[in-house]
Order: sequence, then C-alpha cells, then structure tokens
Amino acid sequence: MATRIFYAPHAKVWTCTAIGTVSSTLDLKAQIVAASDEKDWSGTVTDCSISGGENDVDTLHVFGPDGQLLEESRASLVEIEFTRVLDDISVAQFYYGAETSVGTTSFKRVSGTELVGAARPKEAVLIEIDDGTNKVHIFLNNSLCVPGDVTLAADGHLEQTMTFKGLVKDYKWEDNIV
Repeated sequence: MATRIFYAPHAKVWTCTAIGTVSSTLDLKAQIVAASDEKDWSGTVTDCSISGGENDVDTLHVFGPDGQLLEESRASLVEIEFTRVLDDISVAQFYYGAETSVGTTSFKRVSGTELVGAARPKEAVLIEIDDGTNKVHIFLNNSLCVPGDVTLAADGHLEQTMTFKGLVKDYKWEDNIV
C-alpha cells in the first residue's frame, strides 16, 4: 500500500450545533452540512490541531511484597483547536451569546457574559481532509468552545484561536480509504 500524504489545501473545517444522535448510516460530513446552522470556516483557518483523548498508564505503589500495580487513567478531554483569520465578530457568539444591533448604526455587538450550563450551546466540529479520491473525517460532537487569544502582529493580520473540548465518547474518525 502506498503512503498517502494529505496537505493543508485538502482540509476543510465545519461547525454546527451539536448533533442529537449521530447516524450510523450517513457519513459525518453529510450530517454536519445538513444542519441549519452549519458554518464552513475553511477559507479563514490558518492552523489546526487535534489532541487529547488518550488514557495513560502509571505505577500505583501499594503495600506488600510486590509493591506495585499498573494503574490506567481515564481518558482525557479531546481538543480540536484551530486558528482563524478574524474577519467579523461571529466567533464571539460561541462564548458570549448572540449579537445585537447597536441602535440605528451599522454596528453589531456581542457583550461579554458568562454562558454556562444550558445557556451555552454545545457544538459539533468536523475536519475533512479530501485529496480528491481519499477522505478522512475527524469529528467531535457535544463540545464546548473555549475562547482563545486574539492576536495582531505588526506584519500580520487579526487572528483568533478557537478550541473545542469534548468527551472521548463523542470523538469519531472515519475514512473511505481501501
């Protein structure tokens, strides 16, 4: 089998409100793009990483002649993080709530409030890598978006990091590679 190499131009990133029940008969992309609030971030993403979900093994020291046992830790949170060009304030709605109009001006405003519990919507995130023949989908459902830094370099552009965190049971991979 030949080694496949996927490149950044092959990647796309979508989000939508969490999918209630993930279908076992439709691929993950079909489910996320069918959502009424589906958002394609692909044209603004500059960097993406996926981490977490691993369980570790450590030494558990015990009394007695054997003195040690293997202890397995529970799985950590899965994180999908991407940096995007900040071209409007829509991303702030993930953390602080809906935007409102500012009087009769053309401005929109998102006010910093602490959304927790039911007030904070859970999201689904999909990263698709598609080289024209082979596709890989990396998916995290029921995740919460954590605000990241907003940066602006003198020789650069305005960017913000978005981190979606969720449980390992809501983390899925699929491909069509044979």
